[in-house]
Amino acid sequence: MKRLLTCVLACFVLTLGAAHAIPARLPYEPPPTAIDLRGTTWSGYNDAVKANWTVLFEPDGTFNYSYGGASYHIGTWRAEGNSLYYETNKKYAEFQGVIQGNTIQGQGWNVAGLRWQILLNRVPSPR
Repeated sequence: MKRLLTCVLACFVLTLGAAHAIPARLPYEPPPTAIDLRGTTWSGYNDAVKANWTVLFEPDGTFNYSYGGASYHIGTWRAEGNSLYYETNKKYAEFQGVIQGNTIQGQGWNVAGLRWQILLNRVPSPR
């Protein structure tokens, strides 16, 4: 009887210890590597202007774009990880999106309350 009681107590202690064990730590996943957009050119359809447009992310953080035969040099951009933000014309229009390989996709908006989708694909730089 004493032996049975000792076995039951030992099983209880082992079960209790296993129940309160700390789970294994998940493997560390580093944040996504920032994609270097400096000096890169992208092209795609912009719902806001209803036209294809081309954008250039300058190394100094300025943002240039062109569509319909005209070019504009009135924007800034910043990227953090795979997130991208840019603004044009002193924040008249802004964009927030995600960079995935050779694609940028996201949503733009302006001070008038309009919202639109933008999909850009990386193209060889003209320079």
